[in-house]
Amino acid sequence: MLLYKNHRFHCEGVSFEIPDGYCLETNYEESPEDTLHLWTPDAGIHLCIGIERETKGPMQELAFILRELEQCIVLEEPSAVMYGGLGGFSASYQSGDTQYWETHLGISGTGDNQTGLIILISTHGQLPNKAEVEKIISEISPCRE
Repeated sequence: MLLYKNHRFHCEGVSFEIPDGYCLETNYEESPEDTLHLWTPDAGIHLCIGIERETKGPMQELAFILRELEQCIVLEEPSAVMYGGLGGFSASYQSGDTQYWETHLGISGTGDNQTGLIILISTHGQLPNKAEVEKIISEISPCRE
């Protein structure tokens, strides 16, 4: 469950916000627990923000997705990122006609029992450039509490 307090969503020791003008998807099927689906104001970019539990860590989860996703074309190899005191990894890839920018940030835990925050940005067609993607993530403002 996500707690909404002081204009931010809180869960598992992290928080993030929804920028003004973004739309909350209210009819998203098969969404994991503690996950929000949003659209940018122009409805051109879909964002999925959620908590992952019992993972092997940000790099291992991202590598697994890139390896196991059918017809996956890696556009940008995983690289280390840091947002609001949360370290992790990001990569961009394409599957079918959709491009993705996926960021996994570590929250807590060790080994196979780690908890993380995932931010998945997707669009049909071409993703915005890296600076624009980073601007979207900074507007969400993920941070450790």
